[in-house]
Amino acid sequence: VDEIESKRDMEGAAKLKKGEGKIPKDEGAAITARIIEEAKSLENQKQYDSAYLKYQDVLAAQPGHIDSLVNAGNCCMHLGNLEEARNFYQKAMDNNPDSERGLVGLGLIELNAENFLEAAKYFKDALNINPANDRALCGSGLVHAQSGKREEAKNYFLESLERNIDNPPALTHLLKISYQDENYEDVEDYMKRFLEIHPANLNVLFGLAGVQSKLNRVDEALDTLELILIFDPDHKDALALKASFTAHHADIRS
Repeated sequence: VDEIESKRDMEGAAKLKKGEGKIPKDEGAAITARIIEEAKSLENQKQYDSAYLKYQDVLAAQPGHIDSLVNAGNCCMHLGNLEEARNFYQKAMDNNPDSERGLVGLGLIELNAENFLEAAKYFKDALNINPANDRALCGSGLVHAQSGKREEAKNYFLESLERNIDNPPALTHLLKISYQDENYEDVEDYMKRFLEIHPANLNVLFGLAGVQSKLNRVDEALDTLELILIFDPDHKDALALKASFTAHHADIRS
């Protein structure tokens, strides 16, 4: 059934690209929705080249499709094609000046170019439209972190995670600030909440083990490292940290 659906979608996409007026409106919308679903699945698998081509199929038939413009821009960002990404985000803004995602995308482009004032403006504009936009909150945190304003940055990352715990960049940068401030309770709580959604995320598990060791809860850290090694028995960092704990306990006993 999936193969038949995929073949129909490919045929439908080809007709959409050619502008053939033989597809009923409802069927065309269904084909577009399935293509976008496939593209998002490819994005989640980090197959950004393939996802990009899917979004291009949609845009060939619907040049002003906002989500596809922004998602194609995101794919370009991941592939390192920043100017092409900028063009997609700008097209999204041209079609909808209130596109939060377009504004955030442009903000990330400027942040990458170290144009912090411009980046801050884009994130602020996105937050003016939607104060709960977790990516704009995270972006604002990154701008403040680059300016050395750690407390303000931390507050943005915390609010971003409150709005959406499934935000790895906010969690990563909150962890960095926590190490700088030697204050680990907040980030531990958010890591555990993130792991409720993604229990096999090895980067966050390893970060949690590090935080637990900083809080002198070595037994908990060892349990977390053991969990990592169940998923990946050859995880070098986990093995090294576990060995350091073992050696330290051996020294204490001796």
